[in-house]
Amino acid sequence: MLRCVACVVVMSVAVPVAADDAATPDAKTILQKCAKALSFTDRYSWKVTTTVTTIGEKPSAGLSVQSSTFDIRRYDDDFNINGEMVATNAGSPITLRHHTVFRDGRLVMISSVEQQPRPSVITAKDSANKLLHQSLEMPDRGLALDGFSFGTNHQRLPDLMLSGDVYENVPKEIIAGRDCFKVTSTTEFGKISLWVAGDTYSVLQFNFAKGSSDVFDVTGDKPQTLAELPLHKKSNDDPGKKSVRWTAKLHEVQTTTIGEHEIASAGKLSNTWGYDGSEYTEVYDIQRSEIRLTPPGPETFAIDLPNGTRVTDYDNLDSQKQYEWQNGKVVAAAPVINPYSVIGWQEPPPPQEESKNTFILVNMIVLGVLAVGYLVYWLKTR
Repeated sequence: MLRCVACVVVMSVAVPVAADDAATPDAKTILQKCAKALSFTDRYSWKVTTTVTTIGEKPSAGLSVQSSTFDIRRYDDDFNINGEMVATNAGSPITLRHHTVFRDGRLVMISSVEQQPRPSVITAKDSANKLLHQSLEMPDRGLALDGFSFGTNHQRLPDLMLSGDVYENVPKEIIAGRDCFKVTSTTEFGKISLWVAGDTYSVLQFNFAKGSSDVFDVTGDKPQTLAELPLHKKSNDDPGKKSVRWTAKLHEVQTTTIGEHEIASAGKLSNTWGYDGSEYTEVYDIQRSEIRLTPPGPETFAIDLPNGTRVTDYDNLDSQKQYEWQNGKVVAAAPVINPYSVIGWQEPPPPQEESKNTFILVNMIVLGVLAVGYLVYWLKTR
């Protein structure tokens, strides 16, 4: 078996080889070792640059992200996510900036369109965790390289497969000259195939397919089937058109070795949505750099909004009150006729739009194309 010392490109073409039953672990052992090999990735930081190519007819509703760059720093459960996305909205280019700090179960998110910041604060720990995971699992953040996929309630695929009723390994295959174990599993979330390096147990490729009756769970509150989600309407004029099949495929993975760990540094993630006889695919070309195993300093996770900054209290979206930041806390603020004129708020929305709708729109942009419909649904029904 070959062990990665430099970068290894993993192509999507897998070549079967003769199985050696005596040398091949059972499927459960393979998945357990893979989950253990990936667990160290919970402690490192990275930069990620992604370009997106769309194949086929994409629904006209919503935004289309074309590229993004993020610097993701973490230490245990604390995160600092800072970056921007270049997108188009109805054919017009737009730059979306996003900065999230998550510390001690509290999340502060500053979203902006061009140069207009809008801080949002979440203090309820469950809500903060859910929104953090939604943000992290957007395809352009790079976590697919570590075995995550959107819609699994933040479970890595090896762990998710171990919870399934059926998992089995098939004859070994070779990907880019490396022996791999291929393990398949059927779960309530869909059917998963995982290609695992025979020497390091790192993920070299996966295929995750959902049908209309499979669970697509983003928040953990109200799991829904794929057909029930209000995602990817074909047009605003026909809201009954829903996605009925979805496939995520990780392929062409490149790896590098840091210390004793093999780390995925690049790869392609192809997400295919099918609905009403049509389908389209978004291919995310993910490139990670500056992978750091050394924990960043505590100042990285400081939440330091200026006192008096007007904020949206995400825990009280339906409240008619106005809020501001004072000494590290969200407090009620004296109402102003035009709150957009004070620090931390955007310019006024168009007259026909309510301010709350503007807030939801900005956060839909930040969370990405995949989470747009579901996040709106969750906020209205939780």
